[in-house]
Amino acid sequence: MTLPIFLALHLAWGALMAHLLMPRMRAEGVVLGVPLLYTLAPVGMVTAPLGAVLLRYAGGWYVHGAVTGNGSIAYERFHLGLLVLSGVLTALVTVGGMFFAIAMLSRDRPHLARAPYYVAAFAALLTVVLDAVDVVIVPGSGGKWLFWHPAGLVSLAVLVVLGAAWRFGKLRVAPFEVQGLSRPPKSIVVMPADL
Repeated sequence: MTLPIFLALHLAWGALMAHLLMPRMRAEGVVLGVPLLYTLAPVGMVTAPLGAVLLRYAGGWYVHGAVTGNGSIAYERFHLGLLVLSGVLTALVTVGGMFFAIAMLSRDRPHLARAPYYVAAFAALLTVVLDAVDVVIVPGSGGKWLFWHPAGLVSLAVLVVLGAAWRFGKLRVAPFEVQGLSRPPKSIVVMPADL
C-alpha cells in the first residue's frame, strides 16, 4: 500500500481501537494507560518500521514519485529523516483517529465517531482513482505488479499484523472486568443548603 493508503489504514485503526477499548476506558477512567499503549504498540513495533521498509526499498511507489526520481531517493542523507517522518506521521494519524473517536463516543455521538472510517475510505479511494496504475504497478521494478513485488508482501504483513492485534485486543484486552472502583469517602463536613 502506498503512503496515503497506509495512513488511511492507520487512521481507521486508531478509531477501531477506540471503539473496541471504550468500555475499558470508561471502567478505568483513563485513556493514556493500556488503551493508548495497546493502540500504538503494533504501530510502533511493526507497522511503522514496515512503512519505513516500503519507503526505503520502494520509495517511488510508496510516495507516488514525490521527492524521488525513478523509484529512488536522490540523496542518501535524506533517507533517515524521511523514515522518521513517516513513522511519526503514522503514529500521529493513529492517535488522531483514536482521540477523535474517543471524543465523539464520550459525548454519545456514535455516528460522528465513525468519521475516521469514512475519511480513511475516501482517502484510499481517492488515491486509487487518481493514481490507479501506480498503485498496483511498482515503478522502477520493470513493470512488476504489486502482487509479484516484495512491497506487496510487506503491505500484506501490515494488514496481518493489525488484524492479529485487533483479534488479540478483542479477546484479551477489551474484556476488562472492574474489580471495584475505589471512591474517596464522603465528606464529613456538613454543607449549608444555600450553597
